[in-house]
Amino acid sequence: AIVIVLLLVLAVALGVFWQFFGKQLLTKDLDPRLVQASEQALTQFRKEDSQLRDTEIERLTAIVKENPSFVDGHAALVLGLGLECDDLYGERAFVDYRYTAFKKQMEAVKDDAKKIEFGKRANEMVARSEALAKPTETAVAKLDASMKAMDAALRSGAAASQSARARAFGFALRAGQATSVEEGGDYWARLASALAVLYAPKSTPEAIKAALGDVQKLSAEDDQLARPHFVAARLHLALGDEEKAIASLEKAIKVAPKFTAAADSRKLLDLK
Repeated sequence: AIVIVLLLVLAVALGVFWQFFGKQLLTKDLDPRLVQASEQALTQFRKEDSQLRDTEIERLTAIVKENPSFVDGHAALVLGLGLECDDLYGERAFVDYRYTAFKKQMEAVKDDAKKIEFGKRANEMVARSEALAKPTETAVAKLDASMKAMDAALRSGAAASQSARARAFGFALRAGQATSVEEGGDYWARLASALAVLYAPKSTPEAIKAALGDVQKLSAEDDQLARPHFVAARLHLALGDEEKAIASLEKAIKVAPKFTAAADSRKLLDLK
């Protein structure tokens, strides 16, 4: 009986010790350079340069592979992969928009030659959408795997500071799920809130206008951010305003000339 009591006391003591010191033990050997690398990646991601982003994603992938309990590394990777998914989703949205326009034109005209021409253009959009399907599928699978790895690291008790915004970003992209955002909150969390409206199965015009106002605030606060303009372009499109969508895309390209998804989307709207 005494042995059992001692074992129970020991178990309780170990539990208390882990509660107070477990996270420190898991992260005590964490190289400060890893934290710096994750923060650098977030800075690079805001530049909306796909080549820079790919480099940072590759580096973060290697970091979390070697340091699976480094939650902030996973979080930064989730955000980078989320941006990649948003690029692909965004371009496909403009492809689908153009396809719908060509199909309507094909059905409206009576001239056979014009009907055939619009039909060809509609088929070109179908082919382009199909070409984007596999890269999108691959990007989404990577995002899902990265979110699972981040959650596994969190369950292990590893310390984290960036996981909440990364989860918000991932949920916005994958399910159109919104999370509450405090006034003046983090850029990524506020962006995720707008994306949740964009990717929700059904969003009212009022919700779209509110999200549009939110991303416009982000742009007003920092005129070097291109992603809010890219999100705004799709929100304008959802409200049926192609001219404003074009203007937003042009602002995104002006801020970030290497923003490939914005440039490709802009070219799509030139097709008539």
